[in-house]
Amino acid sequence: MGKSRYEQHTTMIECSNTPLVPSCDTSSKKKEVITYKRDVNGNLMCHLCDFRPKPTPSHPHGNPSTLHYHLKKKHTGDCSHVCKSCGYAFLHKLALETHIASRHPELNQKVEMFRCDCPGCNFESLTRGNLEIHKARKHYANLVNEHLELMHVDNSKYYRCTSCQKDFKSGTSYHYHILKCLEDHNRLPMAQM
Repeated sequence: MGKSRYEQHTTMIECSNTPLVPSCDTSSKKKEVITYKRDVNGNLMCHLCDFRPKPTPSHPHGNPSTLHYHLKKKHTGDCSHVCKSCGYAFLHKLALETHIASRHPELNQKVEMFRCDCPGCNFESLTRGNLEIHKARKHYANLVNEHLELMHVDNSKYYRCTSCQKDFKSGTSYHYHILKCLEDHNRLPMAQM
């Protein structure tokens, strides 16, 4: 299996002493060096506070990506996309644009809506992702549920795609994934796409 975009962009270095705060130089396409600590049980932990990413079936000691975004959002002040109306900060420009469109529609001059192309459906959304989730839940529910396995680990519920064996923390993330997965494995009926 290939590396994720996060793994391609970062180099993980375990550090037991004082780790460096992550920084990223995307203009020169250099890999970001992330340092992190582990507790006595081997679980990832923030070196600046008590934050520990929750374990998942695919990351039993915590997801490094979750820790990475925690460090950026909470400790480095690297949230350069700030809402001028309420001051809420975001790591990504698209997240800010979606926030403005949904929370402060009076500030947004031009909103591109994504509309469901299924016959007789009037659903529309601010994001393509929400449209895909709508289709998975409303128009492909039987097919989607055939490939869903619910799992319980450490008092947490996880959703497993039986088509590719990936695990998800929420039903929303599973529904976002499943249509693309079924399409990739030629299990999605072409007439309904």
